Amino acid sequence: MSKKKIIALLTAVGGLLLPFAAGAATIVPSCATGSDVPGLNCIMQTLGNIAQLILAVAGGLTLLMFVYGGFLMLASAGAEERVRKGKDTLKAALIGLAIILLSGYLVNYGLRQLRVDADYIEEQQPTNSNPE
Repeated sequence: MSKKKIIALLTAVGGLLLPFAAGAATIVPSCATGSDVPGLNCIMQTLGNIAQLILAVAGGLTLLMFVYGGFLMLASAGAEERVRKGKDTLKAALIGLAIILLSGYLVNYGLRQLRVDADYIEEQQPTNSNPE
């Protein structure tokens, strides 16, 4: 791999990670910031936050793969090999997206089943704007 490709890849990955630097404090829940020893619920919240961060980064990388696959197909100029490579990249990105969505669902389901603090669950769920 050439130096230009490595620099472009590192720039893209760095650009994906920059928004998380601002929200890094949200990884550690408020229950872990006091002087008390955090309990199991607090540890599970932290693990859930880390899992959500990993899923967000993986989703961003999937978006990059969709763009790359589309670019390969557009820039192929009709060459069968490059069109096939673009299609394969798009298929792999779609499979990756399905895995990411399924794993995100499983993480939230597992946290709900373990009855992790309701504040964490409510942050992940859309709120009902029309209460009865």
